[in-house]
Amino acid sequence: YRRALRGAHTIIAQTLFQQQLFRDESGLSSTVIRNLVEVPAVASDPGRDGPVVWLATYKPAKRPDWFLALARALPQRRFVMCGVVPIWPETTESWERAQAAARELPNLEVRGYLEQSEVTALLAGASLFVHTSPVEGFPNTVLEAWASGVPSVTAVDPDGVVRREGCGEVVETQDALLAAVDAWMADPERRRAAGARARAYAQREHAPEAVLTRLGEVFTRAAAARRRR
Repeated sequence: YRRALRGAHTIIAQTLFQQQLFRDESGLSSTVIRNLVEVPAVASDPGRDGPVVWLATYKPAKRPDWFLALARALPQRRFVMCGVVPIWPETTESWERAQAAARELPNLEVRGYLEQSEVTALLAGASLFVHTSPVEGFPNTVLEAWASGVPSVTAVDPDGVVRREGCGEVVETQDALLAAVDAWMADPERRRAAGARARAYAQREHAPEAVLTRLGEVFTRAAAARRRR
């Protein structure tokens, strides 16, 4: 990977933070191209009484146990978690723990991998998206929620977008997550307003027509530089 970086004509970063890491750790310049997300034609209505959704890989690094704790602490709310089930040599302990919790808690639904159309349908009926992983580049699942018009309570805030754009709330502890989800689920109009801001941001910065134009310009410059060598 390091050899490839040194020989690359162009380096692309997902975020300004990654761009700074390239500069600080390798002395290399890069171009920020935001992740691409398809924006559904019809926005969801997060003000409805829908579920709180978690979508990630069932492994400890993603902290699915934080979401299970939410379902236990807020029995009056509905929770849906879904995502990739790890295969050997990774452990399936987190997946098995989630399944056990679903058998115990009537307000919790646990599902495995979903096709893209199923993810879109799930988000179309969601009220809030929860992202518990503490380290990410720019999480595609959060972008998919925003593109659908669903605000997020998240443990990461790439480039400060969540706070700056008002797409939801950033939390650092499990207690803060519980308090935030409880407050957001008690306020439908707050969810609608934040969801609308999140969708507008996704459309402006991450929709195909925005991202592919920028990416095409990067490829054109890289090809021109190669021909001059």
